[in-house]
Amino acid sequence: MVMSAWVLTLALLAQAPTPTSVDAIGQAYFLYLQGRTLDDNEDLAGAAAKYREALALVPNAAEPHAELAAIAAQQGKYAEAEAEATEALRIAPDNRSAPRVLGLVQASMAQSASPEDVQRRLLTSAAGHLARVMADCARDPLAQFTLGDLYVQSEQ
Repeated sequence: MVMSAWVLTLALLAQAPTPTSVDAIGQAYFLYLQGRTLDDNEDLAGAAAKYREALALVPNAAEPHAELAAIAAQQGKYAEAEAEATEALRIAPDNRSAPRVLGLVQASMAQSASPEDVQRRLLTSAAGHLARVMADCARDPLAQFTLGDLYVQSEQ
């Protein structure tokens, strides 16, 4: 989604207590780029496999988790998407891709959630993630529309 986030993640890894070899980082980045290419060509299974290979080499990289979240969301695997996006944010709280995916996934999950307090929690969390996206990004029509819908549903 956002390659600058991957570069930032690599910079953070250089400061990690358990250093990752430069070769592993380079190989992981190559795998990540292969995943992006496969994703662009709509080979979601192939892309997911490349992102997982990258994570096997560099487990503290946030962007492959965010990409896996997006793939899982496209396949309707919302629990998996939520877990991957949450992991991306745990690793790199400033990741830009993960809040968008997480907000959209939680908004979808809220539509069928029950009881009402679970639905309310999902709506509030989704709105918070999407508001963050709007603060970081000038134009994202899907996120803007979804955020507006969430505000209407939660009577804000």
